[in-house]
Amino acid sequence: MLREALIVLTICLALTATGFDAQAGRAETADGKKIIIWAGTGGSGGQPSPPELKQIGVERTDALPVDGIIYNISNNGGYLPDRWLGDTEPITYDSVKSDVELMRSFRFANLRHNFARVDTGFINCDWYDDAAWEKLAAKVKVASRAATEAGAIGFMLDSEQYVHQPFNYSLQSHRMDKTFDEYRSQVRKRGRQFAEALMSEMPRAKVYMTFSTSAVLVFGGDTPPSANTMGLISAFLDGMMDGAPNAEFIDGFEMSYHYRTYAQFKEARDIIKNRSAKLSFDPARYTKRIKVSYGIWLRDTDGREVTLNKADYTKNTFTPEELKHAIHYALRLSDGYIWLYAFPWFDMPKEYTEAIKQARLPRPLDFKPIVRPGEGKPAAYILSAKGRADCADDVVFAAFKNAGYKELYDLPKVWRFRLDREDVGLKEKWHSNYNAADWMSIEIGDWWEPQLQSTYLGNAWYRFEFDVPSDWQGKKLLLAFGAVDEQAWVWINGKKAGDHAVGSDGWNSAFEMDATGKLVPGRKNVIAVRVHNSSGVGGIWKSVKVFTR
Repeated sequence: MLREALIVLTICLALTATGFDAQAGRAETADGKKIIIWAGTGGSGGQPSPPELKQIGVERTDALPVDGIIYNISNNGGYLPDRWLGDTEPITYDSVKSDVELMRSFRFANLRHNFARVDTGFINCDWYDDAAWEKLAAKVKVASRAATEAGAIGFMLDSEQYVHQPFNYSLQSHRMDKTFDEYRSQVRKRGRQFAEALMSEMPRAKVYMTFSTSAVLVFGGDTPPSANTMGLISAFLDGMMDGAPNAEFIDGFEMSYHYRTYAQFKEARDIIKNRSAKLSFDPARYTKRIKVSYGIWLRDTDGREVTLNKADYTKNTFTPEELKHAIHYALRLSDGYIWLYAFPWFDMPKEYTEAIKQARLPRPLDFKPIVRPGEGKPAAYILSAKGRADCADDVVFAAFKNAGYKELYDLPKVWRFRLDREDVGLKEKWHSNYNAADWMSIEIGDWWEPQLQSTYLGNAWYRFEFDVPSDWQGKKLLLAFGAVDEQAWVWINGKKAGDHAVGSDGWNSAFEMDATGKLVPGRKNVIAVRVHNSSGVGGIWKSVKVFTR
């Protein structure tokens, strides 16, 4: 008995040492798993089209220590991924045929796992517009044929909402009449329609997503899905699973760009496979079908894409040793693929190239990366919102017009403003007590950082005084905010009118409150807004309006 017990104990210890994953039912390993690259070699929008790949050098690219690339099928030489879904203008197969034939002519020795890019974050169709979705589906079918004939094994769906906000319920054009749950059901329907078109020529495609259901938890786990900027994406994925029973769905988990420890990747796997399942219409199916992947971005910490500090590697997001371990952990915990973003492949120090080549070798799980100054603190930076397409009033307030509301007043851009560094504004009743000398002028419609010319995290107050016309008497009034980064508490004439305290991911959510009986016609009225921002940029960065119906 003692001998048998020792044998069992030895087996258990051996499985633990090799990193046996009881949940996955297999030993963790980097062997046989694939590395895909996105950007860094050149090309429009970060990835090459076939003509650009030919110019860059097919053999040169094929010699990189990776297994596949993300590429762009262009439209007569133009940048196409955003046009697949960004408008309803038709795209014909003939317009992409030359790219398809050129890509098919390349003879890759190593790059056998290539994905064609399609931007789901650019979806710019009303989820309830059947005619628009028929046109979009027709274009997706062209993408399916083109990618299949070009030799792709699947699609990279970039779901980052660069311009439009298809997965943000608060900015949907019918949200005043349709509940969040009604939208979820409709988005699921469109997800199925999209997947049926996408798989029309490639039914067993691998569908890679930069952001999937897990993004709802990571970007705003403290924010309810109805106010979360990605709150509808889980329904879209459910719909795609409905429409593509034989496809493989991969969560690319872009949020792991700068992960360096085994524990970080391990937690991300749990988020993807387990915690995110609760957001699905069918949690058991989601857990079974979703595959885990990770994105990694090597760059200069003071730079942007495709830049490295070659004099001091600790000034990059990874040293070669850190990169070696990060890629190993990502491969080890993935379900088959990881992707490397914007590495400067043709101008990269050899130490980094060697690190990538050695990443599949066994590594200790307790590697300790360098602690860089400022790490672990919330990010703060200066960025202007002016010129952003998602700030346009016709987009932000479309739901009001579709629901029959009439705009009564567009509040002017210049308000009064005061920082509340010590968080004393509530105690001192800044919503009612006002000394002009303590306040400065600032514009709404942009974040406060570019106007202050400095970063600031914490609380601040906005104040605006205006005459309410007498003819507003007897009307139902709504005070509507396009977006406040991140949370807001609102007073009208010194009395609490409402709030938008929905957590950290409420920064790009429109909201409104009933101002009937609070805004008093025929006299001066004061609106005061307390804003809290915990990271990035902050402030009332979209318009504020009064509506009636």
